[in-house]
Amino acid sequence: MGPGDEGVFLLWPPVRMDDAGGAARWIDFGAPPAGSGPGVIRPGSTWNSQFWYRDPLGPGGMGFNLSDAVSVGFCP
Repeated sequence: MGPGDEGVFLLWPPVRMDDAGGAARWIDFGAPPAGSGPGVIRPGSTWNSQFWYRDPLGPGGMGFNLSDAVSVGFCP
C-alpha cells in the first residue's frame, strides 16, 4: 500500500473502539488535512479509506490489522 497522486493522510487523534468493535470518525472539513493543503476534500472527489486497528490486550500485546477499505464520493 502506498500513496496515490495526493498522498496518504492520517486523521488524529486516534479513535477508540467501543465494546462491540465499532468506531466512528467525524471529519472537520475546515481543519487539516481535510480543509487545506494537499489533503483538502473537494466536491466531486472520491477518497478511499481504511481503518488500522490494534489490540494491546491481545496475545503478546501486539495484535493489529487493517479493516476492509471503503470508497467515499463527496457530492458537489
